[in-house]
Order: sequence, then C-alpha cells, then structure tokens
Amino acid sequence: MRQAKFTLAELEEEEQSLERLRRWHRDLMARDVFGAPEAAEAGERLRQCAAVCEDYAERVFHVVHETPKDSR
Repeated sequence: MRQAKFTLAELEEEEQSLERLRRWHRDLMARDVFGAPEAAEAGERLRQCAAVCEDYAERVFHVVHETPKDSR
C-alpha cells in the first residue's frame, strides 16, 4: 500500500515532475510532423495529470494549514 505524503516538499517534487511532462509533451508536439493519432490521447492524459496534481495540492494545503485540536 502506498502512503500519501502531504508535505510541501512532496508537492514541489510532483509539480516539477508535471512541468517536466508538459515540456516533453510540448517538445514532442512541435516535432510531430505526421500528426500521430495518439497525440490527442496524450494531451488528455496530461490534462488528467494536471487535475490530479491540483487536487493533491489542495489536500497538501489543507493538511499544512490545519489547526491542531485542543488536547485537554
């Protein structure tokens, strides 16, 4: 089972990975002179990755800014 890490450092690492994917996708699209049929699917998957990353960012910010409960 994979453990979720809701830290700013982990979020930054995931955002860097997403940005790297975006750059690769942009570079591949610029070189795709034949119009690969998989290009549309790749673009959609990249959008899905961005949505998942955005959701993760919201979860991280929720955990980071969560106020601890009184421990009386």
